[in-house]
Amino acid sequence: MSKGPVKHTVGVSLFMWLSLIACAGGVHTGDKDTGPDTDTDPDTEYTPCEALSLQIDGPTEPQVNDEWFVLMKCDGATLLGPYVLQFSDVDFAMIEDNSVTFVQVGTSTMTVRVGSHRIDQAVTVSEAEATNE
Repeated sequence: MSKGPVKHTVGVSLFMWLSLIACAGGVHTGDKDTGPDTDTDPDTEYTPCEALSLQIDGPTEPQVNDEWFVLMKCDGATLLGPYVLQFSDVDFAMIEDNSVTFVQVGTSTMTVRVGSHRIDQAVTVSEAEATNE
C-alpha cells in the first residue's frame, strides 16, 4: 500500500482544521479589546436637545435660483447622522446633500430630519428680480 494517499488525506485534513481555526478568530492572546474610551459612569444620564434649530446659510427671503445650505443644530452643536432634507412640493427646489436651490415661486414646507430629530419650516420663495443691463 502506498503512503501517498494517506499523506494527502492527513495534509488536507490538517489544512481544513487550520482554516477553521483561522476563521473562528485564531489564537487568543489573552488581551482584552477594550475598544474606545467610553463614559461608563452609571450616574451619567442622556439629556435630549433643549434647543433644536436650523442653521441656514443663504438669503432670509429666498428668490428663484437662490441657494441655501441647511444644517440642524442641537444646543448649538451640528447634528450628524442619517440626514433627510425634503419639501412638501417635490418640484419646489433641487436638493443635493444639504444644499437647496429654489426653482419655483410659492410656499412649501421644508422638512429636515437628522437621526430621530425633525424640524418642519414653511418656506416662501418669490420671483427673481429682473436685472437692468
